[in-house]
Amino acid sequence: MSAAPVPLVLTGRSLRELARDLDLERLTLVPGLVIPTEFRYGSGLTRFPKRMHKGRTPSHYGYLIRCADISAYCRLLERLAEEHPGAM
Repeated sequence: MSAAPVPLVLTGRSLRELARDLDLERLTLVPGLVIPTEFRYGSGLTRFPKRMHKGRTPSHYGYLIRCADISAYCRLLERLAEEHPGAM
Protein backbone atom coordinates (compact mmCIF):
# COMPACT_ATOMS: atom_id res chain seq x y z
CA MET A 1 0.00 0.00 0.00
CA SER A 2 1.47 3.36 -0.99
CA ALA A 3 1.08 6.49 1.11
CA ALA A 4 -0.81 9.49 -0.22
CA PRO A 5 1.36 12.27 -1.67
CA VAL A 6 2.23 15.01 0.81
CA PRO A 7 2.27 18.67 -0.33
CA LEU A 8 5.39 20.78 0.16
CA VAL A 9 5.06 24.37 1.34
CA LEU A 10 7.95 26.79 0.92
CA THR A 11 7.67 30.07 2.80
CA GLY A 12 9.61 33.17 3.68
CA ARG A 13 12.09 35.31 1.81
CA SER A 14 13.64 32.33 0.07
CA LEU A 15 10.30 31.57 -1.55
CA ARG A 16 9.99 35.11 -2.87
CA GLU A 17 13.47 34.86 -4.36
CA LEU A 18 12.71 31.47 -5.87
CA ALA A 19 9.29 32.50 -7.19
CA ARG A 20 10.74 35.30 -9.31
CA ASP A 21 12.92 32.89 -11.26
CA LEU A 22 11.11 29.59 -10.77
CA ASP A 23 10.79 27.57 -13.95
CA LEU A 24 7.91 25.20 -13.25
CA GLU A 25 8.39 23.45 -16.55
CA ARG A 26 11.87 22.34 -15.49
CA LEU A 27 10.60 21.18 -12.12
CA THR A 28 7.97 18.98 -13.78
CA LEU A 29 10.89 16.94 -15.16
CA VAL A 30 11.87 15.90 -11.62
CA PRO A 31 10.59 12.32 -11.11
CA GLY A 32 7.86 12.01 -8.49
CA LEU A 33 6.62 15.63 -8.59
CA VAL A 34 3.16 16.81 -9.61
CA ILE A 35 2.94 20.57 -10.12
CA PRO A 36 -0.36 22.09 -11.32
CA THR A 37 -0.01 25.15 -13.53
CA GLU A 38 -2.61 27.12 -11.55
CA PHE A 39 -1.78 29.16 -8.47
CA ARG A 40 -3.20 28.18 -5.11
CA TYR A 41 -4.70 31.07 -3.11
CA GLY A 42 -5.32 31.17 0.62
CA SER A 43 -5.36 33.40 3.65
CA GLY A 44 -3.05 30.99 5.43
CA LEU A 45 -0.25 31.70 2.95
CA THR A 46 0.73 34.92 4.70
CA ARG A 47 4.45 34.56 3.91
CA PHE A 48 3.78 34.14 0.20
CA PRO A 49 3.63 36.97 -2.35
CA LYS A 50 0.28 38.57 -3.28
CA ARG A 51 -1.60 39.11 -6.53
CA MET A 52 -5.16 39.89 -7.56
CA HIS A 53 -7.52 36.93 -7.67
CA LYS A 54 -11.31 37.14 -7.21
CA GLY A 55 -11.62 39.82 -4.54
CA ARG A 56 -10.99 43.53 -4.40
CA THR A 57 -7.61 43.22 -2.71
CA PRO A 58 -4.60 41.06 -3.58
CA SER A 59 -4.45 37.56 -2.08
CA HIS A 60 -1.48 35.46 -1.08
CA TYR A 61 -0.68 32.74 -3.58
CA GLY A 62 1.75 29.95 -4.28
CA TYR A 63 2.22 26.69 -6.14
CA LEU A 64 1.09 23.39 -4.68
CA ILE A 65 3.87 20.89 -5.29
CA ARG A 66 3.00 17.26 -4.56
CA CYS A 67 5.79 14.79 -3.98
CA ALA A 68 5.13 11.08 -4.42
CA ASP A 69 7.54 10.10 -1.64
CA ILE A 70 10.43 11.35 0.47
CA SER A 71 12.95 10.78 -2.32
CA ALA A 72 10.93 13.13 -4.54
CA TYR A 73 11.28 15.80 -1.82
CA CYS A 74 15.03 15.23 -1.87
CA ARG A 75 15.19 15.53 -5.66
CA LEU A 76 13.12 18.74 -5.55
CA LEU A 77 15.32 20.34 -2.91
CA GLU A 78 18.47 19.28 -4.75
CA ARG A 79 17.15 20.85 -7.98
CA LEU A 80 16.21 24.08 -6.20
CA ALA A 81 19.61 24.24 -4.50
CA GLU A 82 21.38 23.69 -7.85
CA GLU A 83 19.42 26.38 -9.65
CA HIS A 84 19.24 28.89 -6.78
CA PRO A 85 22.21 28.30 -4.46
CA GLY A 86 21.86 31.61 -2.61
CA ALA A 87 18.19 31.12 -1.77
CA MET A 88 18.45 27.78 0.01
